[in-house]
Amino acid sequence: MNKFIFIALCLVASALCKPAENEYRRRELTDGELAEAAAAKYHFASDVQDGISDLTQQREEIRDGLKVKGFYSYSDGHSKRKVTYEADENGYRVISEEAEPLEGPQVNPEGVANIHTVAHGNEVSYSVEGDDKTRHAKNSP
Repeated sequence: MNKFIFIALCLVASALCKPAENEYRRRELTDGELAEAAAAKYHFASDVQDGISDLTQQREEIRDGLKVKGFYSYSDGHSKRKVTYEADENGYRVISEEAEPLEGPQVNPEGVANIHTVAHGNEVSYSVEGDDKTRHAKNSP
C-alpha cells in the first residue's frame, strides 16, 4: 500500500512541477559583432567524384554579409541526396531537398577518383587512380 501512495505522490509532484526553462537563449550581438558579421564574405566549394567506390560528395557555400546560401549533396551508390539551404536574419532554412534511389554501388578497382576544391580564391584538383593509387595533382592559382 505504501508503494502505491509513494507512486501517487510522485505523479502529483511531477504534474505540479514547473517545466524547466530552455537553457539556450539567443544572445544579442554587440554593435561590433554585427558590423563584423555584416562585412563577412566568402565562397568555398568542393567536389569529389569517386569512380573507384562509386561515391560522390559536393558542397558549395557563399556568404555575403548576413546572408548565406549553399547546398550539399552526396551519393553512396544506394541513393543520391541534395539539400539547398540559406540562412539570414530569419534563421537557417532548407529551400529544397531531393532524393533519388540508385541501384547500389558500382565498384571499379581500376577507376579514377577526382577531387576538386575552391577556397579563398585558390583551386586545387587531383586524381587518384584505382590500381596503383598514383596521385596526379594539378594546382590552379
